[in-house]
Amino acid sequence: MTLRVLEFPTSHQLPEPFVRALQQVFDNDPLHEAVQEELELGWHETHELIMELAFFFFVCYRYRGVALAVPPRLDPAWHVFLKRKQEYEEYCLSCFGGIIEHLPYEEGVTRQVEVGKTLTCVGITFGGKFARRWSGKAKCDGVFKAAA
Repeated sequence: MTLRVLEFPTSHQLPEPFVRALQQVFDNDPLHEAVQEELELGWHETHELIMELAFFFFVCYRYRGVALAVPPRLDPAWHVFLKRKQEYEEYCLSCFGGIIEHLPYEEGVTRQVEVGKTLTCVGITFGGKFARRWSGKAKCDGVFKAAA
């Protein structure tokens, strides 16, 4: 199958950790199959969702230590990945040298401040057009923590 790559404008060359992260995501057939099955998606929709998740992980990595709101459309796919704990931790450590932590909010809580901060970081990194894809009420944060 031919991979359809989304176009995300950047003003700089993508760093090596991000390129490695994307390659690992594309090479991970079991993860793709798990997301596709659990979320009942088509192949291309699953591919696009997993790729966007890799972009979110890169933004978390780029803004180390900053809690960024997880885009609502990406959270279900992240949960599928989190169920594969060892694989997820190996992925984060090999690509980023630390773990992207998933931090749920308390039940019923949304944090507009984190959403705005996330969209700003995404806009700086990839452009405003991409940031609009991730708007909405977040229920959790992602934050990069370097390995000790």
